[in-house]
Amino acid sequence: MTNRAAAYIKLKKYKQALQDSEHALLLNPNFAKAHVRAYLCYVQVGNFEKAETALNEAIRLGDESSRTNLVQIGELLRYEQNARKAVADKKWSEAKYLYRSILNKASDSCKHTCLLMEAMVLENPRDLTDPISFSTKVQG
Repeated sequence: MTNRAAAYIKLKKYKQALQDSEHALLLNPNFAKAHVRAYLCYVQVGNFEKAETALNEAIRLGDESSRTNLVQIGELLRYEQNARKAVADKKWSEAKYLYRSILNKASDSCKHTCLLMEAMVLENPRDLTDPISFSTKVQG
């Protein structure tokens, strides 16, 4: 099961890999490698809270190599928090920068893709050139 998850990750099929990882964890909640794979998938789909939980569980189970990822997940959580604040303060350029930074690490995050497009539209509602161009790239 978990080998299939690894194959899905290599193919960038993160949702399928996440399903396999979660299934493996139902069968054996102490399987550190499945927690690591779940962490990788959660990051890619933009669920950073669950990614942090999976990462901490892998570390608790003895996967010390996962400690290096704590910095990355902390950074993503800060970016997300700062992006929400930028949107609340109507600082669209800052929000767009932060959402793009998130998408560099969480390439399969529909949530962050939509939030970026929303910031693009709200920044300049009369000119939709950028959001249309971005959506075309996302679809392609």
